[in-house]
Amino acid sequence: MTWNDELKIAIVEGDTTKIGTLTQTLPKYKTKESAEEALALITEAIKLIDERKQETLKSMNKLKQAKSYFS
Repeated sequence: MTWNDELKIAIVEGDTTKIGTLTQTLPKYKTKESAEEALALITEAIKLIDERKQETLKSMNKLKQAKSYFS
Protein backbone atom coordinates (compact mmCIF):
# COMPACT_ATOMS: atom_id res chain seq x y z
CA MET A 1 0.00 0.00 0.00
CA THR A 2 1.34 3.41 -0.92
CA TRP A 3 1.85 6.33 1.46
CA ASN A 4 -0.98 8.22 -0.28
CA ASP A 5 -3.33 5.26 0.18
CA GLU A 6 -2.44 4.97 3.85
CA LEU A 7 -3.08 8.68 4.35
CA LYS A 8 -6.43 8.44 2.54
CA ILE A 9 -7.51 5.65 4.88
CA ALA A 10 -6.34 7.57 7.95
CA ILE A 11 -8.35 10.62 6.84
CA VAL A 12 -11.50 8.59 6.17
CA GLU A 13 -11.16 6.85 9.53
CA GLY A 14 -10.36 10.13 11.28
CA ASP A 15 -7.20 8.58 12.72
CA THR A 16 -5.21 11.67 13.71
CA THR A 17 -2.49 9.56 15.32
CA LYS A 18 -1.86 7.71 12.05
CA ILE A 19 -1.95 11.01 10.15
CA GLY A 20 0.72 12.39 12.47
CA THR A 21 2.88 9.32 12.04
CA LEU A 22 2.57 9.39 8.26
CA THR A 23 3.38 13.08 7.96
CA GLN A 24 6.62 12.54 9.88
CA THR A 25 7.96 10.44 6.99
CA LEU A 26 7.05 12.05 3.69
CA PRO A 27 8.09 10.01 0.66
CA LYS A 28 9.88 11.31 -2.42
CA TYR A 29 7.65 11.40 -5.47
CA LYS A 30 8.65 10.59 -9.02
CA THR A 31 5.66 12.25 -10.68
CA LYS A 32 4.11 15.65 -10.28
CA GLU A 33 0.64 14.08 -10.08
CA SER A 34 1.57 11.94 -7.08
CA ALA A 35 3.07 14.93 -5.30
CA GLU A 36 -0.04 17.02 -6.00
CA GLU A 37 -2.25 14.23 -4.67
CA ALA A 38 -0.14 14.09 -1.51
CA LEU A 39 -0.46 17.85 -1.10
CA ALA A 40 -4.25 17.64 -1.43
CA LEU A 41 -4.37 14.81 1.11
CA ILE A 42 -2.20 16.72 3.56
CA THR A 43 -4.50 19.73 3.17
CA GLU A 44 -7.50 17.54 4.02
CA ALA A 45 -5.63 16.06 6.98
CA ILE A 46 -4.93 19.55 8.31
CA LYS A 47 -8.63 20.42 8.01
CA LEU A 48 -9.56 17.28 9.95
CA ILE A 49 -7.05 18.02 12.70
CA ASP A 50 -8.28 21.62 12.95
CA GLU A 51 -11.88 20.38 13.26
CA ARG A 52 -10.86 17.99 16.04
CA LYS A 53 -8.96 20.79 17.75
CA GLN A 54 -12.06 23.01 17.72
CA GLU A 55 -14.23 20.16 19.05
CA THR A 56 -11.75 19.59 21.88
CA LEU A 57 -11.68 23.30 22.70
CA LYS A 58 -15.49 23.42 22.87
CA SER A 59 -15.55 20.37 25.15
CA MET A 60 -12.92 21.88 27.42
CA ASN A 61 -14.89 25.12 27.68
CA LYS A 62 -18.07 23.19 28.56
CA LEU A 63 -16.18 21.31 31.27
CA LYS A 64 -14.80 24.57 32.67
CA GLN A 65 -18.30 26.03 32.78
CA ALA A 66 -19.67 22.96 34.51
CA LYS A 67 -16.81 22.98 36.98
CA SER A 68 -17.37 26.65 37.86
CA TYR A 69 -21.12 26.00 38.20
CA PHE A 70 -20.57 23.18 40.71
CA SER A 71 -17.80 24.96 42.62
